[in-house]
Parts: sequence; C-alpha cells; structure tokens
Amino acid sequence: MSNQEIMMSCRKCGSKHHVGEMNYDSDGSSLICTGCAGKQFNKPSSSTGTRQKLEKPKKIRYICTSCNYKFSRDPGKHRVDVCPYCSKEGNIEEYKEQGAEKLLREATEI
Repeated sequence: MSNQEIMMSCRKCGSKHHVGEMNYDSDGSSLICTGCAGKQFNKPSSSTGTRQKLEKPKKIRYICTSCNYKFSRDPGKHRVDVCPYCSKEGNIEEYKEQGAEKLLREATEI
C-alpha cells in the first residue's frame, strides 16, 4: 500500500484526503488538509493589521569594585547593593563604558 492510497481525516474540517495532501497545523500537534492550512496561515492579523513590539525597559549596567564583575538589572526591580558574583555589599557602582580615547589617555598618564 503506497502513501497515495492512505486516506486521513482533517482535524479541522473532517474531510478525508490523501496523506500527501496533509500538513501539520501551526502548533504541530495535528494534521490538517491543505485547504485548512491555507486558511490558517492567511488569517488576517490584528484589527490594525500590524503588530506592536513590546519595548523592553532599558537595563542599567553595574560593576562590583571588589571583583570587577559587570552585570545589568532592570531599574527598580532588583536590589543592587550586593554583588551577584562575590556577594560583597557596598561595592556596587553604575558602570559607565569608557571610550577608546579615554582608555588610551589614562594609559599614557601612568
């Protein structure tokens, strides 16, 4: 018996189709016919027609002055007085990235 002879029922509409005409639905859990698959993937999106991206809050970068561990946290969500790496208190500062020119100037002053 070849694959073309095997008939299956569509999980959406219930009609019988050859195995070669079946596709997995969007979540991959069941087989549906090509007609239902076309309807499923051509659904109109939201009423405005465009998706809105959710903005992630800008994270604040910190550095531990004891171990030089750099990390970031969402503002206002987490306590930032203990280093997550070395667990020392009171050695956390906001990390400001330094430009190459500033690093070179400091290196020549030493």
